[in-house]
Amino acid sequence: MSGIINYFHGESGTVADRCWSVSGQSLALQIQLIGDPHRQRAWDYGGDIGIDPDIVPGNSVVYLRLEDTTGIWVRSAVQSAAELHEAIDRVLENRRYIAKWQSAKSAEDYGRVAREIYEASGDPLRVISTEAGEASLAVLSAGWAILTLGEGFSERPAAFAGFFLSHAAEDSLLARRVFEDMTSDANAAVWFDLSRPVEEVPKDDATIAAWLRKSIHAVNGFVVLWTEHAADSEWVKRELFWARELRRRRADFHVILLRLRDVDVPKELHTDCLVIDCNDIWWSNGLNEELYAVIFRRPPRREWFAKLPPGAPASKGTTIGYDDFASDSGTAVRFDWGATYEFPSGSLRNDVQWKLEYRRRDGRHVQVAGGGANQTADLGIKPGDRIGFFKVRWRHGSHFLHGPDLWMRSGDFAITSDSVLDEYFGKRAELQRSPREEP
Repeated sequence: MSGIINYFHGESGTVADRCWSVSGQSLALQIQLIGDPHRQRAWDYGGDIGIDPDIVPGNSVVYLRLEDTTGIWVRSAVQSAAELHEAIDRVLENRRYIAKWQSAKSAEDYGRVAREIYEASGDPLRVISTEAGEASLAVLSAGWAILTLGEGFSERPAAFAGFFLSHAAEDSLLARRVFEDMTSDANAAVWFDLSRPVEEVPKDDATIAAWLRKSIHAVNGFVVLWTEHAADSEWVKRELFWARELRRRRADFHVILLRLRDVDVPKELHTDCLVIDCNDIWWSNGLNEELYAVIFRRPPRREWFAKLPPGAPASKGTTIGYDDFASDSGTAVRFDWGATYEFPSGSLRNDVQWKLEYRRRDGRHVQVAGGGANQTADLGIKPGDRIGFFKVRWRHGSHFLHGPDLWMRSGDFAITSDSVLDEYFGKRAELQRSPREEP
């Protein structure tokens, strides 16, 4: 299961079917959807995604993300605080079947739960997979379920979309993080220059320009990461010109500006660009959620939340803002790291400390230093390497956690933040196990 991260607030559809299903050992309430651009089915396994049991075939339904870790499918008419409370209560009550199923110890226990569901709903369970099939076989043999194999499913979003991702050179690592989120969590097809095969990348400016323009014409959307660097980038300006030119000829072509920092957007861009202010959005998958809200013309979650009356069972949840999208890049001039780190309290211990000098594109030299768990660096940096800085987010199951600041090589797409941090934290553990030498 992919969990709440792959469900976008406001997605909606019409219910074609509703049933209880068994996959292996898991019991879930399932709905089949028509008209939802992201998925054909949704499930309530008793976890972070709930389905109001009052939903029946023919209902128009909508998914509401209530906060960071929970969301609920309800009838589209359910919007008030009182109605939401009632829907949540029904979900919790309905999950008694799932709780009983999870605590079942024998074939007879599974059969009793299946019989309860049949007597309440009038429909047998549907076994969609017999893998690890003690529970599945038990309810099939008892006659409380029918076998409907072949109904394969995935909880990954199904709304494929082709985007060109535009960014300034200084934001290359940040752009890479956005690219990975869009491809893995939003299931979008994204054209991103740094992910292209090396042999495909032209060498001279004229050929590069033709290559970029052709690539923009091959997709159905253009997304630019708007920062102070992008505002000054000649390449970003050219790409925006080509995209806006195409937008005037193709009504279905989207030009979307993600305002990642507190940088003014020129008035002329507002005329044919959809601007998404990324301050105070959901921290885990907020960019994708806002992006799809714009494309499918549905109200973003922030707008919905602002209109909720007091007492509604929803919270703003954890959000991120402009500071979380900080980034920079340049060419490494010098990089040193050592083993003694001074903590703010003044105490010393064996840990990684490092210093980096780099040259920005404008020729200015910058010096930064860090160490410990929160200010991390790629220990493989060498003079002449292209390097960048961004703020990491840890992936924990189907959710994200705030990670450290990271400086790392940016010129090689094969070098990932995960591999860099594995080496860094491995070295920290090694140093902390060894005796400290007094200075």
